[in-house]
Amino acid sequence: MAIKGLAKNDYPLVIKSDGLAAGKGVVIAKSQKEATTTIHKMLGEHQFDTKSIIIEEFLTGQEFSLMAFIQDEQIIPMPLSQDHKAAYDGDEGPNTGGMGAYSPLQHFPSDLVNEGVEKIIRPIIRTLKKKNIAFCGILYAGLIMTDSGPKVIEFNVRLGDPETVVVLPQLQSDLYEMLQGLLHHQVPVVKWQKDQVYLGVVISSQTYPQASARGVELADFNYLPSNITVNYAGVSCNRDGQLISNGGRILCLTTGASNITKAQAILYGWLNQHPILGLRYRSDIGDKAK
Repeated sequence: MAIKGLAKNDYPLVIKSDGLAAGKGVVIAKSQKEATTTIHKMLGEHQFDTKSIIIEEFLTGQEFSLMAFIQDEQIIPMPLSQDHKAAYDGDEGPNTGGMGAYSPLQHFPSDLVNEGVEKIIRPIIRTLKKKNIAFCGILYAGLIMTDSGPKVIEFNVRLGDPETVVVLPQLQSDLYEMLQGLLHHQVPVVKWQKDQVYLGVVISSQTYPQASARGVELADFNYLPSNITVNYAGVSCNRDGQLISNGGRILCLTTGASNITKAQAILYGWLNQHPILGLRYRSDIGDKAK
């Protein structure tokens, strides 16, 4: 049925695996032939853990993420961030779990957080309440800024990866006290920084997302300058106890600076001086902010 309906659609078309896919279950099909091949892989070859797919309209615009802490109808939005899903520079190649992010989005409208909360987040929470579903946690709205305003791409009930590494460092008040306040139905005082831009660049295996890899030594990342932090993901230790790669997305480097250009200079300056065979990264994370 899905394949029969493809002829009635305009292209490109978005095809999603309705199930767990390690962040790689979305294909933007540019033709009916590519869409047909994608459906056969997802359903016929069981490429992912799914028994159904979702076919959606392709939306044009810049994607962004709006995450919020929620307890009942109390909503504490986080600064907007922008993930980079495509594997290669220029948003080329297959979708991944995320190759990097930056935050806040200073080139977006200043009232976009409030608009997203009132038009998207709050209606969801109120609808859940009407259905007697109590929501306490983090709601992640994957949005896109179109000519007619923000539109929804996806929802998750978790923090985003890699968005979290560029969003949470902006919290100047105490995270634990905020969470405790929400759990006890209080109104916590929450303060976010506004002076810096945070940039995160994901380092992946050379074969990601088509395949994971193992065994690249990561010793260089033990000697980062003080203005760069590292968050490890796909790693393990070899027999000598040394940290090595063990997955698709290996780690994420993060820094903060007064603007995106300076943040890029810090991260890419270090990365360009420390090439590591077997690993790769996108060299254009944050370019859309310029």
